[in-house]
Amino acid sequence: MISYILYPLGYLGAGLIVLVAAIAIVQPFGKNGAEIDSAEASGIQVLQPAGVIVNLINLEVVGSAAIERHFPGRLEAHDSVNVAFEYEGRVESVSVREGETVRAGDILARLRIDRLQLDHEAIGATVASVTQQLRLTEQEEQRISRLVSSGAVAANQLDRLRAQRFALEAELSNARNALGQMDLRLEDAVLVSPVDGVVGSIMASQQEAVAAGQPVVSVFKDGLPRFRVGLPANLDIADLRDVTLLIDDATYPVTLVSMRPDVDPRSNTRTAIFSVDMDDEFSFGKSAVLTGNILLDLRGAWVPVDALRTSSEGSWIVLAVAEDMVARRLDVEVQHLRGSHAFVTGPFQNGTRIVGAGSHKVVAGQTVREN
Repeated sequence: MISYILYPLGYLGAGLIVLVAAIAIVQPFGKNGAEIDSAEASGIQVLQPAGVIVNLINLEVVGSAAIERHFPGRLEAHDSVNVAFEYEGRVESVSVREGETVRAGDILARLRIDRLQLDHEAIGATVASVTQQLRLTEQEEQRISRLVSSGAVAANQLDRLRAQRFALEAELSNARNALGQMDLRLEDAVLVSPVDGVVGSIMASQQEAVAAGQPVVSVFKDGLPRFRVGLPANLDIADLRDVTLLIDDATYPVTLVSMRPDVDPRSNTRTAIFSVDMDDEFSFGKSAVLTGNILLDLRGAWVPVDALRTSSEGSWIVLAVAEDMVARRLDVEVQHLRGSHAFVTGPFQNGTRIVGAGSHKVVAGQTVREN
């Protein structure tokens, strides 16, 4: 015989209410603030506190670091020459254009020579006239010398002829010197390139009057281009290693040519000149960047920039995590930034674990879990 125990509906309703309330309390806590581990042996569920999930990074301490430095500058010609006329005059023509390639001896410009030619002809006529007079005087001197030897003519006549000959010889010498100078002026009225290279600026135009030594055409001399850059005055050039030149995302080897001993007071830099080993052609004056590494003799480690935080005092900190999985503040000093990483020094050891990206979600003293 089966017996049934009947409970009042009121008691049953009260029990359901208590059960629903217990589920409502336990369920949210399990989702948001606790982890439920299953103890298979006992079948008992235990609630454990959970930390924020983070990525942990093991620091690799090094005794030094290669710090990449960048120094902007500009390209310039191996050498440049400002070509000028030796004498003043008026420009008759300019035979080249800017950017044109020239060879040594190529004509660059000419001066008007019409007046020079007239002067040259006049001096040439003087030379011819004095030469003729000197020839006649020499002949007369020889004749009088024979008469003096025979006693037919007094010796003082021979002395006068000799004096006249000496004067004519001096006059002829001066005229010939003047004619030589006119030849040089006519020759220098044609301006030629002294070197192989490329025409730069043209600083005089046709029919313009120019003074002696006034630049007319500049020529960039052929040769490896140079790179001019200002380096910090406190930088020892010997400490700069693996030096290259960056031009439009391409790198080229360079060699130090010279370094000026003076310091620019405005920028506190010293000018260095490098020779660039390149076959490509670039416009002189183009910007480029000198890159090199400087060995930073400090004990430290590279950390992601995202792992760095600023403290309330304004210093840099990271969050270190020990075996208890509690995040603790660790003060560091940033020595150099390179892309997404920073080289820092501080009281940490090799293998120290720190919170990586997303450290802003964690505060010191908070328990964390490794992702």
